[in-house]
Amino acid sequence: MPASRGVLRVEVARTRAELGAIAAAWSALDGRATGATGFQSYHWCSTWLDACDACGRPEEFRILTVRVGDDLVMLLPLAIERSWGTRILHWLGEPLAQYGDALCEPDEDFARWLDAAQQEIARWRDIDVVRFVRLRDDGALRHANIVRNSRYQETQVAPFVRLSTATGGGWLSNRKKSLRRRMKRLHAMGEVSFALLDDPSDRLEAAETALRLKHVWLTSKGMISFGLSHKATHAFVLAAAERGLLKVAVLRVGDRVAAVELGFTCGTTYRSLIGSYDPEFAEGSPGHMLIGHMLDHCASLGLDTYDFLAPNDGYKEEWATGGTTVTSGFHAVTAKGAAAAFAMGGLRPLARQTFRAAPAWCRSAITRLAPRTAG
Repeated sequence: MPASRGVLRVEVARTRAELGAIAAAWSALDGRATGATGFQSYHWCSTWLDACDACGRPEEFRILTVRVGDDLVMLLPLAIERSWGTRILHWLGEPLAQYGDALCEPDEDFARWLDAAQQEIARWRDIDVVRFVRLRDDGALRHANIVRNSRYQETQVAPFVRLSTATGGGWLSNRKKSLRRRMKRLHAMGEVSFALLDDPSDRLEAAETALRLKHVWLTSKGMISFGLSHKATHAFVLAAAERGLLKVAVLRVGDRVAAVELGFTCGTTYRSLIGSYDPEFAEGSPGHMLIGHMLDHCASLGLDTYDFLAPNDGYKEEWATGGTTVTSGFHAVTAKGAAAAFAMGGLRPLARQTFRAAPAWCRSAITRLAPRTAG
């Protein structure tokens, strides 16, 4: 652990060459950082940048680093988005990255490092608003000034399962009767099998299936996923699955894929990123059965937590044993940014609630008219 002495300096990587130069130190810090989420890792961020380049939407990124002497002690992977003439500073990897935070060495000098990072951001005169979203209550930046002083904030809950709370027989055997009854219907449709895929080409094919099935489900519900509709998401998910950055689990009925889950392990936590199922098997709840198998698998690996990520949808609550509050802050830097902060932190949550409460036909009409990108 770096000592709290030596010259403190703040640097910003803005090019791929500069990013590559700090890759090893970045990954080493990620391994030491308290509360690392996985979404700020070098491999996650660099894969996202590759996907953005591939789809013709290169990111303008700024990797803010704080060093004590030669030791990297804090890193914030950031990017700048242009929207309606406004420049928005946000977490690199949005909107697919589900948590934002700094990677930080555990040390009593944390406050000094954070203050230096915030002072550096305050010197950036080319941004209008800071959008720091989905900061976990147990994260490094939840109570940072740049979030605490935000005029507009939004909170959500990320449900999780403490894997140690399962009683004998595993998670599937302890589900309520109605769910066990639906699962029996699935077994009646054919032989049910669960597998984690090892072969890169198999993971790639299953990831394609997961995205296709998720799109079908969203369309049928008249819903929009900003994370999945971003132009870079498709390329990112396929690359991450093929390279093994994402784990890929499948539930088959006979030789057909009934459900797919994509996620990854970070420390002692598994994070469930994308889950989808074939509607032809819906009456047998294949998605729930796959979750049950994944819970048992994660427990067998000695993991502590299965993280569903925000928001706290109903199907997640059926399994969850607890939840973590995540907070989004929108901090205006300029007058133009004040309008953007109001739109993102004030109007957007209201619009989201109104959309979800609208009849299905209305949601479907809006979905068809909405652009298939986000950012």
